[in-house]
Amino acid sequence: MNQSYQRPRIVIIGAGFGGLAAARRLAHVDAQITVIDRNNHHLFQPLLYQVATADLSPADISAPIRSVLRGQRNTQVLLAEVTGVDTTRKLVFARDRADGGPRSVDEFLPGHGRQCDGADGRSAARQVGSV
Repeated sequence: MNQSYQRPRIVIIGAGFGGLAAARRLAHVDAQITVIDRNNHHLFQPLLYQVATADLSPADISAPIRSVLRGQRNTQVLLAEVTGVDTTRKLVFARDRADGGPRSVDEFLPGHGRQCDGADGRSAARQVGSV
């Protein structure tokens, strides 16, 4: 019987703080890591107010996801929006420019983060893109 070894496929949904931290922790794991995010950059939101007051430039608080994960040979970044997850069949559905087909996975990590609503500074956070 000649079975070839296939590295486990892990999909990280979102490149916020949690998604990037997970990707970095998995940098040396023998697996094929795919980070899917609908934005091509990571935004450090705690300093967003300093951009609004002109203390920092927008480039100071954002970085392209691919450059953040550049040194990781086992990681690829996909610019897409996750539209669904089928945990039974181990599929992640994402809408991107290349194809809208499902991606077969062995494991997935939701790291899609949170989004604040409202301009008054109160914590009216809601989960974004829940799976």
